[in-house]
Amino acid sequence: MKKVLVFACAMLLFLGMAGISGATLLDRSGGLIYDDSLDITWLQDANLADTEAFGVSGIEDSGTMTWDTANNWIAAMNAATYLGYANWRLPATPGNDSGSGVIEGEMGHLYSDYGVHASNSGPFTNYPGSGAYWTSNEESSGSAYTWVIGDGQYIYSKTHENVYAHAVRNGDVLNPVPEPATLLLIGGGLSGLIAFRRKFRKK
Repeated sequence: MKKVLVFACAMLLFLGMAGISGATLLDRSGGLIYDDSLDITWLQDANLADTEAFGVSGIEDSGTMTWDTANNWIAAMNAATYLGYANWRLPATPGNDSGSGVIEGEMGHLYSDYGVHASNSGPFTNYPGSGAYWTSNEESSGSAYTWVIGDGQYIYSKTHENVYAHAVRNGDVLNPVPEPATLLLIGGGLSGLIAFRRKFRKK
């Protein structure tokens, strides 16, 4: 029995490791893109406000808006339980004054690890050809300025109207469908465990 338990633990560890991959943006369909390294889910539409205001006023025809309007837009999106979720938010950034060409935080991860930017939208749609995105991080608590992400990381006045909003939420979809390779690994692992136990019982 001890051998069976050791084998079972080893198999579970193997299956757990098999489910871990390098940084990947996974299209969960239905307008959701999952970042498996940060465990966050992005809206596939990188400028949803251009076509869906959720009744919020103050959004420009291009989809840009002030920081306060962006937060109101996110709140309205959550009130509408958009795509089945009510925990959408603006992306976070450490808020370091890193300047042009250096981008940190969650949008920085898109840029640095996946190469997503104005001329390479990757799996995202409706990505603006240029411009900056609001983050959730103020320069300091109660400040009139907050951090934005564009071709670098900068501080903008919250009243700046020409900034986009790209919504993100923590976690994956509720019931992600395992990839075929993962299903084969799980099935093969369970079959092997059952066969081993039967063989062990016959001894």
